[in-house]
Amino acid sequence: MEEYPLSLEEQADQILRDHAKSINPETGKTRGIGGENPILFEDHIRQRKRREVYNKLGTPDPSIQRGSYNKTHPRGRKVNSDIQRSRNGASYYR
Repeated sequence: MEEYPLSLEEQADQILRDHAKSINPETGKTRGIGGENPILFEDHIRQRKRREVYNKLGTPDPSIQRGSYNKTHPRGRKVNSDIQRSRNGASYYR
C-alpha cells in the first residue's frame, strides 16, 4: 500500500486550490473559489465557527440573524443617527 504525505482531505483541498488559481481560457482570469458552487475550505469553516453564536447544544443560534448586532439597548450606549453619520462623518456610537 502506498503512503501519501497528505490525508485525502488535504489532497482534495490542494487540488481545489490549484484549480482555483488556474486561468480560465474563456475569460483569461483566475477561476477563483466563488461562482455557482463556491468552494468552502476547512479554514473557512473554522473561521465561521469562531464567529458564530452557539446555543447549549453546540449549533448556531437561529434566533440571531443578520443585522442584529447593530441593535442597542434602551438604557445602553447612545448612537448617532444615519443623518449624523453621513453629514458629519460621525461614528456609530456617540
